[in-house]
Amino acid sequence: MTRTDDETPTQARDRDAVERGDGERGEDGEEPGTNGGLNPDGGELLELAIVVASVLLIVATLGYVGWQAAVTTADGVPTATVEAIEPMPAPDDDRRQVTVRLDNQDGTGLSSVQVAVRCGDSERSLAFEHVPAGGRRTGTVVCPAGTAPISEVVAWVRV
Repeated sequence: MTRTDDETPTQARDRDAVERGDGERGEDGEEPGTNGGLNPDGGELLELAIVVASVLLIVATLGYVGWQAAVTTADGVPTATVEAIEPMPAPDDDRRQVTVRLDNQDGTGLSSVQVAVRCGDSERSLAFEHVPAGGRRTGTVVCPAGTAPISEVVAWVRV
């Protein structure tokens, strides 16, 4: 069990193991029937677990980003539409109450929104505050009879 001069330490260890009857080592230096060359301390197994966890984290992050891109509207512009035109409650008043609906389809809330309502030659203004993401608000203006009101969002500030 002594090493010869032309023998490397690994070759001497392998030769000693065969002489003791511990078994032969394969060409890769591993004993047959071992756990595929993994270190007994599990270092390579831990490394494999970290790699798998990293890959799963990357895939989950990319999936989340893709999902957000699919469900979020591209333009994110709030819209204002005339929802109803009704007569004034007083019978002798020929003006009309115009209900305007504001829709915020964006994924971000709005701290303030300005809406202009054109009633013929005149223009009315509505101000909305704190409109949540995906939220809806309504407001009412009074327009002269015989006009066709048109509403549009003039300005908005995101939260």
